[in-house]
Amino acid sequence: MDASTRDLKPLATWGGNVRLVRGLLEAGVRFLVVGGSAVHFHYPWREPGDLDLLVEPTAENARRVAAALAALGSPPLDPGVIERLACADLPYAHIDLKDHPEFNADILSDRISNFEEVWAGAAEATVGDCRVWVASIRALLARLSRSSLPKHVDDKARLHRVLRQRHPR
Repeated sequence: MDASTRDLKPLATWGGNVRLVRGLLEAGVRFLVVGGSAVHFHYPWREPGDLDLLVEPTAENARRVAAALAALGSPPLDPGVIERLACADLPYAHIDLKDHPEFNADILSDRISNFEEVWAGAAEATVGDCRVWVASIRALLARLSRSSLPKHVDDKARLHRVLRQRHPR
């Protein structure tokens, strides 16, 4: 870890996720950590699950994701998946890497989040020796706002608790 990442908070992850993140960064992919790992970043008592990465929905970024995954030994992405990753107007794109023998991660793109707004409010952290950006509490709450899944309801309560602690009335 170099001086530029030494003082950043590390994110818990396992398996080959460090290699995945490094490969995405080396390919120039623009992404943010969201999901349980991001909730864990803000609320450390929450056990993170897999690593959820929200990618910027542009054609160039989608091509970079495909190239990075290919370089990491993943099967070629279906052209429809690449198209959905590239389009901010489509509801959702999801690449599940949990079946990969090395990774425990999901790559996501959706129209729930305005990527530029989420990026602007992101915090810096590390995955292994790699600098990454983690969605803010408000961005995570916005992403979770439409979900009624029990784990998401719990995450919303946890994040609201952190906000109340940081900004008491």
